Amino acid sequence: MPIADTEIADVARLLAILGEPSRLRIVRAVWERPQAVNRIVEATGLKQANVSKQLGCLVEAGILGRRRDGVSMIYFIALPLVRDLCRLVCAGVRQINDGKAPMPPNDEAQRV
Repeated sequence: MPIADTEIADVARLLAILGEPSRLRIVRAVWERPQAVNRIVEATGLKQANVSKQLGCLVEAGILGRRRDGVSMIYFIALPLVRDLCRLVCAGVRQINDGKAPMPPNDEAQRV
């Protein structure tokens, strides 16, 4: 694995942040274009308080950015590699679901 020892914690942190389903829904909501909080709430079906909390986490991690537009905060993908990472992981999941790649047993996945 081409990850330096000094990078392991940062890589794990990024993957953990993106591994939370509501955060992935938010990333999907801003995938095509920047969105205001109310649009993200509508697109995800999540409660506004949860969206606000998760947006804070995504912004703090540098995954999303925000800018003010009048009275609204507009959120956008600030880390372009997130799109590539999501595409790659989705392709891998599709291969697993299609039976083209083995899925590790649950106990093995939890040990990782």
